[in-house]
Amino acid sequence: MIKDTNAAFLVGSSNGLLCLNIVERGTNLDCCVLWNPATRQKRFLPSHLLEIRYRHSTFGLCFLPQISDYKLLRFVNVPVDDFKAEVFSLSTGSWREVKAIPMLGRHFAIYNKHVIVKGVWYCMASRVKKDPGSQVVHFILTFDMGNDSFSRLEDGVPGFGNPMV
Repeated sequence: MIKDTNAAFLVGSSNGLLCLNIVERGTNLDCCVLWNPATRQKRFLPSHLLEIRYRHSTFGLCFLPQISDYKLLRFVNVPVDDFKAEVFSLSTGSWREVKAIPMLGRHFAIYNKHVIVKGVWYCMASRVKKDPGSQVVHFILTFDMGNDSFSRLEDGVPGFGNPMV
């Protein structure tokens, strides 16, 4: 139930369906709700599998026409030095943990702005190389919602030491 003491954050949208992450202030307990503002219908999602508080999460929502399903990605930064992810499928009504991309390193950051194009989530990210000099490497982290897999595009990201043409 939504209380006046809660804060709601829009974390994704697809085909007019909105995903809100509702955080109980003072506790950082959170839940997700899918809401169709046109019909006023809402569906509270079951509790996350990964019990990591909201401030460490990044989300992405998309519709996959090939399987006629909506999926919600939740990518979380685990405080120790790990990164985990889970996906909610509207057709099954449940969360499933997915294997996060290996070798991101302890000094890894994702930027909260992302886009989803044709079922693939794209997000700017950076990490510090472990070699001498601790060079920062910027890349695009991707997640294919169709096959639940991460990858990264490191070579030639414009604007990060790479030529624009």
